[in-house]
Amino acid sequence: MKYMNLDAYRFSISWTRIIPYGKIQTGVNEQGIKFYHDLLDLLEKHGLEPYVTIWHWDTPQALEAEYGGFLSRNIVKDFEDYCDFLFQEYGHRIKKWITLNEPVTYVMRGYDEGLHAPGRCSVWANRACVAGDSATEPYIVTHNLLLAHAAGYRLYENKYKKQQGVVGITIVTFYFLPYSGQTADVDAAQRALDFIISQMGSDWQFLYPDGLRLLLEYTKETYGDHVIYITENGMGTQDDPKQTLAAARTDTMRITFYNAHLASIRQAMREKEVKVKGFFAWSYADNYEWNDGYSVRFGLYYINYTDISRHPKHSACWYTSFCRRSQPKGPTDNNLHMITAAGGRKALRLPTATV
Repeated sequence: MKYMNLDAYRFSISWTRIIPYGKIQTGVNEQGIKFYHDLLDLLEKHGLEPYVTIWHWDTPQALEAEYGGFLSRNIVKDFEDYCDFLFQEYGHRIKKWITLNEPVTYVMRGYDEGLHAPGRCSVWANRACVAGDSATEPYIVTHNLLLAHAAGYRLYENKYKKQQGVVGITIVTFYFLPYSGQTADVDAAQRALDFIISQMGSDWQFLYPDGLRLLLEYTKETYGDHVIYITENGMGTQDDPKQTLAAARTDTMRITFYNAHLASIRQAMREKEVKVKGFFAWSYADNYEWNDGYSVRFGLYYINYTDISRHPKHSACWYTSFCRRSQPKGPTDNNLHMITAAGGRKALRLPTATV
């Protein structure tokens, strides 16, 4: 990340790594607490600002067993206690907090379709589900998630604002356009947009760069002139085990994707003065994508899952150059140098690493 001229790193803290049984009164894990201090030390050493997600779908199993996790309002107090501990322990080092990551994905996958943990849904939605109700539980869980977010936000504002940080939430959503100009279609698109944003977002893997601009402008016009951080933006490609490393690293489509979406963001900032203050590419490296496993690759870096070596894709070189242009006064590194890429265009060479 240092070689790529990045200046921030987003990661999540695991609730059970800090509080193994979910409730603060059951005790904390000192090794887990130290783990994140060590990570913060490394980020600080390399000039990377931490953007930290408090909950990324990993509800403690003990709380699932005791009262059903987010099916119960009891979790709001336990989540608030968890936030309280994090703010107290790390607040002097972390200034950008995200309470929840994409709550609607958790709700839909976990309680409507039964594809993610805890795997609950109606049998008519997924025959593999042994418990759940797709008609009611998604709304109950959504309500309790919003209460938990509010509890964490208010706690920080009332008790920890002196730390001079900010607290937000990561929402995933689409922008909806009407099928036609008829009133029914226009109204349907508006209802979908209002519902999905207010409910917290929706699915992924649809590419329409101008939709990002429209969504940013709509958010400002509808919800006020707030600061926005784009915490995930990227595209996945299907893994092909037979593909050569050279072919896997040639991801021209990903470069086109980022170029178009960043241009749309810039347009919203210039024309409508939308306050976009940060952008995180998803993802720095290929990763484990929940129920898709390793079958989908989102990374700027290609990961060889056999020996865990990392290889920069062409998009990593492009993104490195983009970040350098965005920060003309930032440091350069001798390990980066220009090479001639396919087609005669120049790109940056990044180091290959084995971990």
